[in-house]
Amino acid sequence: MLHFLLLLVCCCYPPTSATIRTEGIWYRDEMNRTRLFHGVNYVTKNGNHLPNITSLEISRLVSLGANVVRLGVMIDGLFPTSATPDPNYLPAIRTIVNMLWDAGIFSVLDLHQDVLSDKFCGEGVPAWMVNVSDLHAMPFPLPAAFTNVSKADDATGNYVPRPDCASRGLLKFIGWSQFYMTDASGKAWQQLLHNESLVGQMIEVHWRMVAKYFKGHPGVLAYEMMNEPWVGDHVADPLLLLESGRAELKNVGPYMQRIHDAIRKVDNETMTLYAPAEVNNRFQRHGKVVV
Repeated sequence: MLHFLLLLVCCCYPPTSATIRTEGIWYRDEMNRTRLFHGVNYVTKNGNHLPNITSLEISRLVSLGANVVRLGVMIDGLFPTSATPDPNYLPAIRTIVNMLWDAGIFSVLDLHQDVLSDKFCGEGVPAWMVNVSDLHAMPFPLPAAFTNVSKADDATGNYVPRPDCASRGLLKFIGWSQFYMTDASGKAWQQLLHNESLVGQMIEVHWRMVAKYFKGHPGVLAYEMMNEPWVGDHVADPLLLLESGRAELKNVGPYMQRIHDAIRKVDNETMTLYAPAEVNNRFQRHGKVVV
């Protein structure tokens, strides 16, 4: 049985080529020492989706005692225009992982997103994977806001007019995060989490490719299977927002288990990192969910 894991923040011993394993909530090395990690994020959300990490920055990280980097390995970078992967993307990521490992810094490979797609005023998956007509959702951005509304166009799978991504309405104070609360976002997440959409299918393909490519790399500490997953269809089931642990049991937990199983088909060693549903994460409502 697999527990939700947290990446701890503190530094203890310099990394070596030793295998890191988990024991309860702790990381252990081959000498059974508790290993604690701290570091920084390197996630590029646009362009070529490749962080520009210089040798000077790596030297600075080492001087600060950092021993891990959370490195964005973006599905938008691997599959930018179609289901055919960009052959240059994973080799470029590996070059970064190698640079960090040469300095004794581990990498956590992170599937990063924020509100899933630019079609929902976020980022994460490429536009070609999302057909908003398939969601059968309220016009965007209802019910998070009620002005400057866009409707799904069946012919293109896009919104018309292009969504206005300015924060507005009662949820304006949370900025871009308010677009998680749209009906479209919730329904897109529901489909993804239960593998009922092209996005869900391609994320599984993404992780199988990433895990196969990086299997056995001593500098890869773990695979983070999704950054800040949403609760699912909160309009159809408002208790996903209100009841601690419900989103994990119904939606997020099954997704994490499915992706973990897909990774294990090609890599049985590298750790996987689970995450709670984003609303529970922000309110620190971490239930004891076991999947």
